[in-house]
Formats: sequence, structure tokens, C-alpha cells
Amino acid sequence: GWYWGSQGYTVEGSHPSYEWFYNRRNVNTYLGLPTYYFQENYYGERYTGGIATDDVLLPEIFKLYEANRDGEGKPYFSFNVTYQGHGPYNMERTYWGDSYCTGDYSQSTLNALNNYFYLVQDSSAYMKSFTQYLDSLDEPVVLLLYGDHKPWMGNHGVIYEGMGISLDTTTEEGFRNYYSTWYMIWGNQAAKDLLGQDFQGQGPDLSPCFLMNEVFELIGWEGSAYM
Repeated sequence: GWYWGSQGYTVEGSHPSYEWFYNRRNVNTYLGLPTYYFQENYYGERYTGGIATDDVLLPEIFKLYEANRDGEGKPYFSFNVTYQGHGPYNMERTYWGDSYCTGDYSQSTLNALNNYFYLVQDSSAYMKSFTQYLDSLDEPVVLLLYGDHKPWMGNHGVIYEGMGISLDTTTEEGFRNYYSTWYMIWGNQAAKDLLGQDFQGQGPDLSPCFLMNEVFELIGWEGSAYM
């Protein structure tokens, strides 16, 4: 955040959970995000059902972007953390149907997986709508999307064990199953036109601490070696 602020960007972000969790209110400030929207100071007024879901979060992120664009008009950097798909997932019952995952698994495993995959589908649909809208803009926008950890699947990974998925970190397979998440770098049409980059293809495997470096290399920017 400090780097973007030094380049004249508006720097802010959203996480619809609580500011005290992981001491995010202070930590985000230390990381150069002076304005941050949490349950306490923003989302609690816009969603009364607890922690805001993606159908609330994503439109609000865009509204904040628009307010900056139509106000000061400065370049905009926004760091956001969603919550909707976070575990634990109910193992006693399903809430949105039983057809997302079938197989010869225990009922508790099927319940958790069906709840999880519905949330993945729902979040993906909102993200698709979000990117379709961004693609219609004249302003260039680049998104970096990534997961922060593997899904919760039972205490001590009991569901992974039941599905035959190794979490043995002494092996490469288990290490990757335990630690790997997907990332995506996406640009709207205006960004593609401006940068001459089609944002297609498979990126390298890398530590999340190098994700921003990968964005800079992809779009041809130069910046701090400590990005």
C-alpha cells in the first residue's frame, strides 16, 4: 500500500468481517492502507445478516471505485478480502441442495462438500458479473485474484483423508495439496488495449509474496524490487 500511495494512488480496501480479527484495523494501516472498510465502520450498515456476502461486497467495492473515479479521479488501488466461501461448512445438513457433489462418501462429507461447492458457484457467478461490468468501462482495470489457504474440510483434515487426498507435507503431492491455491490476473478490454497484453495463458507456480511482481512483469511496469 505504501508504494501505491507514493505513486499518487487512492489506496483503500474492504473486508466485511470484523476489524479486531487478526488486529486488521492496525495491521492494514501499517501496511499502507489508511482507509479500510470493515463490518464495524461500513458493511454492518449495509447488511444485517452478519458478515456481508459477495452479492453485497462486490457491488460496494465497485461503488467505492466509482466514487473515487468521479471525485478526485486519482488512480485507484483496492485490496479486498472476501468471506462468503470461508469454512467451516456444515456437516450435518445441506442448505442449497445435494447435487454439487455425489459419490461413495460419508453423509457428513457430502454435506460439507455440497455446502462448499454451492458457495464456490455463487461467488464465481458474482465475480463473472463483476468482470463483465468492468469490461464495459473505458478506464483500464487489472484484477489480481487469489486464494489465501485451502478450504476447511473437517477438523484435522478428516474430509481430505476420507477422499484420499494426501496432506502429507513431507511429499511434493501432499505439500502442494496443503499449501497451493489458484491465482488469476485479469484485465478488462481497456487494459488490454492500453498495455498490448491479452492476459491469456498459464502463469508460473510462485509464492504469494511474488504475485505483485508477476503483475508488474506481465503488464510491463517497473517498480520497487521489494514489491
